[in-house]
Order: sequence, then C-alpha cells, then structure tokens
Amino acid sequence: MDYKYTDTGQRMPRPVHPTEVPAADVDAYAYTAEHARNWVINNRGPQVDGKVYHEDYYKAWTNAPQLFQGLWSLAISVQQEKAEAGQYTLADHEMIDLVLTLDEPRYYIFLAGHTATAICAGIRIEAIEALSNGQENLLTEDERLQVDFIRAVRDMKMTDALWHRMVHRLGSVRGAIYFAFFVGYLRLHQMMMQSFGAPAMKKDEWDAYLAGMKDGSIDPALRAHDYLWNYLPRPASVRARDGQDV
Repeated sequence: MDYKYTDTGQRMPRPVHPTEVPAADVDAYAYTAEHARNWVINNRGPQVDGKVYHEDYYKAWTNAPQLFQGLWSLAISVQQEKAEAGQYTLADHEMIDLVLTLDEPRYYIFLAGHTATAICAGIRIEAIEALSNGQENLLTEDERLQVDFIRAVRDMKMTDALWHRMVHRLGSVRGAIYFAFFVGYLRLHQMMMQSFGAPAMKKDEWDAYLAGMKDGSIDPALRAHDYLWNYLPRPASVRARDGQDV
C-alpha cells in the first residue's frame, strides 16, 4: 500500500525564534538555522505540500540544535570518504535513499531530492522503476547486491557471506563499514522525519516526475543535489544555470 503521509503533520515542531534560544544552545542554534536557510536557498527538487521539501523538518531541529549539529557533522564525515579508493560510492548513497523510500511502508520522503540525484549518480531509471514496481528480477547483479546489503543493515539481518561480498565489491572493510553506517544514518533521518510529520511526495506526482526524466522533458542534473558536483564533472546545463562557461 502507499504511505499516506503526504501532508505536513500538525505535530511538526515550530521553529524556535532566536529570542527563545537558551544560552547553552546559541552556537548550535546558529549552525542549525544557517543549515535550514541554505537548504531552502539551494534546494533544486520539486515542492512538497507547497514548500521546499524538508524545509519544515530542518527548521524543526532548531528545537534541539546540539543534536542536529552532531548529527550533521557525521554526514559531513561520511560524505568526505566518497573520494577515497575502496569507499562506498555516490550510487550506493542514492540507492540507500531509494530502498528506504520505496520499500514498505512506502514513505516517499526522499524522492523529491534524490530521484534526480540518483540518476545523475549513475543509477538506471529502469532500476528505480523495478524497485517501485516490485520487479527486482530486472535489477543487475550489482544492483541486487546493493539492495540486499541495505536491507540487511536496516532489518538487522546481515550475514557473513553478504558482508564479505560487499567488502570484496568495494575493496575494503572500511568502505563496507561506511556504507552500513550511512544506511543507519539515513534511516535515522527517515524515522525523525516521520516522527515530526514531514510530508512526502504523492505517488502520482513522483510517477510523473520520474517519467519526465525518462522521456527527457526534465533534466535531472538541474534537479539534483549540488554535492554531486564535488565528485562529478558539472554538466553543461548546470554550468549554464550557475553562470559558468559552458
């Protein structure tokens, strides 16, 4: 069944006003509030429930800014590893977002930003469709390994054989550890998003969005998260958008 949380929950914590911040939280509040502002400014994905997707979620963290600062610092550390040999890849990162979202209960919370980002990171549109439609027999052997590993971490069903296969695929134990950690990290965000009442994309809107990228009417590079271009060459459309020489 399709998840029904497509509207912002009434429980969504309201942002904390600067005058309400306890003295012990001032620095962490500034960090969290700046992140929320930058997210709104730099986000390229479609709106969800009339706002930039995740906008209210990140603003809600101003209620617990020290937790958010620590949480986001972990993301920065893990992201920096992608440039290293033997590490999990951009496509691995995006596959985590897809599996966590498209598996039951189908809480489509990551799809507004990570569908386009996944495609630009090298994940086949056909693989995304296969996950959405329950046709996993259409996945490649490598895609199947990614999916199995992600689910095993999430569901606490890891086996020796599966772990060793991922170590062999990536070329290092360190890479497998980072991959597994990031599954847990993104799962934590997903759990907090649902706890806060963050809205997810409607299924029909996502279907149309994906179809537009498949038929070429939507350029995924213009909708992808900018962190991709720290690791990949910027496409001409992105350079033109950003006022760079094409």
